[in-house]
Amino acid sequence: MVPCAKPSAPDMQFTGFIEALGSARSREEAFSLVCQIVASIGWKRAAFFAVTSEARQLLCGDDGISPVILSNYPEEYISNYTTNYLYSIDPVMLLAQQNITPLTRNEVEASMVLSDRQITLRSLRICAGITDEIVCPIHRSSTEIFALCYAREDYEDWDRSFLSAIQVISIHFYYTFTRLMQSLPESIPQSSGLSEKPAGTIEVPSLTQRERECLLWTARGKSASMVSVIL
Repeated sequence: MVPCAKPSAPDMQFTGFIEALGSARSREEAFSLVCQIVASIGWKRAAFFAVTSEARQLLCGDDGISPVILSNYPEEYISNYTTNYLYSIDPVMLLAQQNITPLTRNEVEASMVLSDRQITLRSLRICAGITDEIVCPIHRSSTEIFALCYAREDYEDWDRSFLSAIQVISIHFYYTFTRLMQSLPESIPQSSGLSEKPAGTIEVPSLTQRERECLLWTARGKSASMVSVIL
């Protein structure tokens, strides 16, 4: 786990964030940029998860590692979450495997009957000062699933129009993360089975200028029809 720097530019613009992310030279630097921009809209905690065992194997070739790749969540909370394997029963993480749009924890938990272990997880989260959480699933494939999680520590209402922007931020971070993983070949395990590519090889998607413009306007809350008019 890597602690984030405190936000130095709370008014960071989305375009500036994308440019800075493109210049990031380490996963930690890229994650710190994410922490800065989401903190500016009230989400002061962030974490990058390998949600499924296949995602964890993709990174390290070993499902025994913690699903938490990068985080500035409270250390004690993350320790309890991983040591007690609470990620295996976390209702939001389970639902993230079936969804591609952002999920809010309070809404998910309010719509279901929680098990005893899920109630324990909720209690741990409350003790850690986390009042709500957004989980943005990232599906590399049907089984290799990651997620960016963002948590609040206050009870104020928040603007749901930020959800689309947060989703785009998460996707851009994932693109940067995969680019930086490609620069660390020693961290990629050897392939096994029928695949011609190493088990940890992550292809980096490339976006055209027009695709970047579409993402930018989507992050600013424009609908698909409005984006088409603008462009």
